[in-house]
Amino acid sequence: MRDGLSADVIDIWIWNLEEASTSQAPYLATPLTARELDAAARFVHERDRRRFVAGRSGLRRIVGSYLGIEPNRLSLSYNAYGKPRIAASNGRMLHFNLSHCGGMAALAVSSCYQVGIDIEEVRPLKEDNVSRFLSPKEEMTLAALPAAEYRRAFYSVWTRKEAFVKAIGVGLSFPLDAFDVTVGDGLPPRLERLDADGNTPADWSSVRPRNATSICRDACGADRRKACQPELSRRKRPVLHVKRASRT
Repeated sequence: MRDGLSADVIDIWIWNLEEASTSQAPYLATPLTARELDAAARFVHERDRRRFVAGRSGLRRIVGSYLGIEPNRLSLSYNAYGKPRIAASNGRMLHFNLSHCGGMAALAVSSCYQVGIDIEEVRPLKEDNVSRFLSPKEEMTLAALPAAEYRRAFYSVWTRKEAFVKAIGVGLSFPLDAFDVTVGDGLPPRLERLDADGNTPADWSSVRPRNATSICRDACGADRRKACQPELSRRKRPVLHVKRASRT
């Protein structure tokens, strides 16, 4: 397995989807399956289609390299909620999760633990619409913040929550008011409450990679403000390796 990825390490790969120029598109599409190419073809805008292909191509090339499998031979299966995973036919297990936003992609990889990762672009909010993403406690805590801090704090909450529901593999089918996360950049990312059978907050870690935000900004340009945070794992303090993939 590439770099001897050990049980206590989570690798995070970050790359620029905009590098998928028209001339690179055939190369990037080479490892994709018919299902993935069909999904790409359904995008209305060429830019979105190109980004999807670059994201899937990067996922296949990076995950395949850990397993010693050619990208086009990497077999993926999907759970009932659409989360991809390594198919049993590959003969090895590896946990991974992909997030993309605009021209950025981030991939978390672990040999042992379930992981979820999320990146979001910090954009203006419609504040009358944000409550559906929050628990009552989170909404109350956010409402008490100074107006100048509200937007950034909301995106901190949202990326933590999205990363968690991606880690457990059910996406937004899991009620967002069934768990609380810490609010704002001043507190360490943490799951504080979880109403779910067989799980407690102590089972999960929420981590913001220390240098991932700067890498995100480098890849997207200084004018594209990103919140690049966290991945969740079944280990209280995993070791994180953040890597820049210059080409997918």
